[in-house]
Amino acid sequence: MAIEFSCPYCTVAVRVPDSAAGKMGRCPKCSTRLLVPNPTRQSTEAPSPIPPAAESVAEPEPSPPEPTPESGGVDGLGQFPVMNAARPVPIASVASRVRRRQRKNRLVWIVPVVALLAFASVVIWWTSPFAARLPLRGELTATPLPSGELFSTEIPASRFGEEEATKTLLDKLTAEPLSLRSGLMRVEFRGGPKGMTVFVEAGTAARLFRVDLSREVAIQRYVETHRAKLEQARARVETAAANDFREAVLNGDETTRDLSRFRDRLGLTALQGGFGHHVMAAVDSTLFPCVYQDTERSLVFVLPVGTTQFRIVGLPTNDPGSMAIDIEYDVTVVEPEATTPQATEETAPKTPSPTEPESKDGEVPATPDAAPANPSEPSPTGT
Repeated sequence: MAIEFSCPYCTVAVRVPDSAAGKMGRCPKCSTRLLVPNPTRQSTEAPSPIPPAAESVAEPEPSPPEPTPESGGVDGLGQFPVMNAARPVPIASVASRVRRRQRKNRLVWIVPVVALLAFASVVIWWTSPFAARLPLRGELTATPLPSGELFSTEIPASRFGEEEATKTLLDKLTAEPLSLRSGLMRVEFRGGPKGMTVFVEAGTAARLFRVDLSREVAIQRYVETHRAKLEQARARVETAAANDFREAVLNGDETTRDLSRFRDRLGLTALQGGFGHHVMAAVDSTLFPCVYQDTERSLVFVLPVGTTQFRIVGLPTNDPGSMAIDIEYDVTVVEPEATTPQATEETAPKTPSPTEPESKDGEVPATPDAAPANPSEPSPTGT
């Protein structure tokens, strides 16, 4: 026969043999020291009074015993260990264990809460106006683009105002595109069914340079915050220039030289994008315009041949509707590495004699000056 009773601290049902009656042991679940009740003694003797030291602690009412396996213990916790010591269990030891458990439970939710607050702080800072005021200062790199690189965009027909006059303008530019040339660049205006396409390429004395902005957090954040205002200022200049351009071309009173003022005012403005419209490249004390903006990822500038360093600065403007950007980046030109295949002894061509150029069947070798023009490029027109 076995003795079954409940632990007064964790209420787990405990089962011990009859030989453990009246002895001390530990609860198999909470490890609290317990006195095994003696059913025989309790039935013959009156209950003894509660010791004075234990009067302040109310013993929990034991729950009905739960069925346990024959091997003893509850929930597989094993047989109740029997101890012969009769020293009472101090109440402070139980309270200290409870406090330790409470501290562990607090740590479980404190760590995630702190991590969540840190993440929220980063998000709030990133979306706040303060993040947009990061100083636009630093260093960037520029990559020279191959000769003959061409960029283009389309100005919608709605920019030119009157529908009938705009259709006449686009038809005229479809038949005879207008090309404005200089040593720095060539800008061409060509008509189309939905609007006017603008092309730009470097001139004979210049070269195109692309500046990557994708990794510059301050610029990305500034453009994201002020995108609408930057684009509105650019579109306003483009619309005014498009109407003036329509009247100047259709009136026919101006020569190509007179129309050159529309190269920057209309052509480049359409190509620049909102941010590119408000910045320029400074080589020494000379300013050069941005000629193309690839969304917010990069800017393209046209600069003199041989440029190795320049600065990106804000566009000087007196227009109250435009934005004066306080920006200054030092840009270093990085030439792409040239890859030349190594010739072996079997495949290496024979070096011609300095006095006798190599030829085939009496033909004169072609020189770079004799290379044909690229037929895919827009044809130069205009007077």
